[in-house]
Parts: sequence; C-alpha cells; structure tokens
Amino acid sequence: MVVLQSHLDMVHQKNSDTAFDFDTQGIEMLIAGDWVTANGTTLGADNGMGVAAIMSLLESTDIAHPALEALFTIDEETGMTGAFGLEPGVLKADILLNLDTEDDDEFSIGCAGGIDTNTKYSYSEVASSGIAYAITVKGLKGGHSGMDIHLQRGNANKIMNRLLWNCEDLELRIAEINGGSLRNAIPRESFATITVKDESYLKIFSKRVEEIKGEFSVSDGGLIIEITLLTCRKK
Repeated sequence: MVVLQSHLDMVHQKNSDTAFDFDTQGIEMLIAGDWVTANGTTLGADNGMGVAAIMSLLESTDIAHPALEALFTIDEETGMTGAFGLEPGVLKADILLNLDTEDDDEFSIGCAGGIDTNTKYSYSEVASSGIAYAITVKGLKGGHSGMDIHLQRGNANKIMNRLLWNCEDLELRIAEINGGSLRNAIPRESFATITVKDESYLKIFSKRVEEIKGEFSVSDGGLIIEITLLTCRKK
C-alpha cells in the first residue's frame, strides 16, 4: 500500500486593482497557449498539480497501481499544521509519496528549513511642510519564495526601499508604506506616501527608476514604477 499526499491550500495573492475574495470565489483561470494562468491572482498550482494527479488516479479505471491511501493536508503554506495534526495510526501504508512539486516528470528527495522573523521598531512622528508624492511599484511577476527565488525576479519592497534610500538631505519623510502580503511570496506590489523639501527628488527618482528597470528588463520586464504629486489639505 502507498500513500499519495498533497496539500490543499495555496499562496493567495491578488493585485491591488483586482476585486477578488479568496474565501468565497474560485480561481479565474486563463489559458494562454500552453500555459494556464490566473486573472489578477495567484494560480495555486504548486500543489494543485499534486491534488489533481491523486484525484485522476483515484478516478481512473485503467491505470495499474497498488492499494492506495490519499492524504490531503491543509495549512502547508502557513506552517504545515495540517501535517503536524495527523495522528499516528490513521495511515496503514509503509510508503508515502509527497507530490508537492511543480515538475510532473521528476521525483524530488530532500529537505529544507526556514525561519520567520517578526520585527518591530518604535518611531516618533514629525510634522512636514514639504511636497507630498505617492509612489507605486507594480507589474512584477512575483512567485513562490522557495521555488522562484533563484529566477532574479524583482521584489517590490526592496525596489521601494531603493527609491527612498539615502535621501536625508532632501528631508524625505515617510507618511505611509505598504507592500507584499505573505511571508512566502515574493512581493509584487508596494506603495508609499512621502514628503520631500523640494522637487529635486524627482531627478534622483528618475535616475534610480532607469537603473532598476535596466536591471530587471529581462527577468521582470513588466515592472511599473510611478510617482504622483499629491495635494495636501491644510487643517
């Protein structure tokens, strides 16, 4: 007897301009040539492939196989609590095949570790009378932080930090910054509201945008970086 195991949950991310509820809606799949993608969200194919393979085998009447047990676990993406919750004695088989992979023609044997860090800093608010801008970084491919980290794709949070870094002489102040949504997904979007003392920041911004886009022209050619002047209302 053999156990076939896959996890049901996925890394759920959506673009900021996509209206979608992961709790109530099914993934809107799009077919482009030989590829299946999703409409403004992640596809969840990292183990959807494994789940589909197990279900296909259980449904088939003409594929030879030994006695099977099918194990579908939850919460793999948030710490494998589903697998940890499996009680001894539930399964009877001696062999378990984990199908958590994106490659349907390969077997992978290995292990990996990880660590989560929650960091907090204290800060003091200060008043600013400078010019206010909204900065947007979007259009990146993103991906799984484990499987896609070697593809040299852009990280929206890192890109945003490069746009704001080392601008003390311009009295750059951050009013708001927000990017990424999940610890195991490469951030695809980042947003910031800042103030600076004058428009000279725009020259620095333009130069950095040119450098960054040049770096990612091949691996993440859809990168969009925008800056918008904001009108502040006086109280």
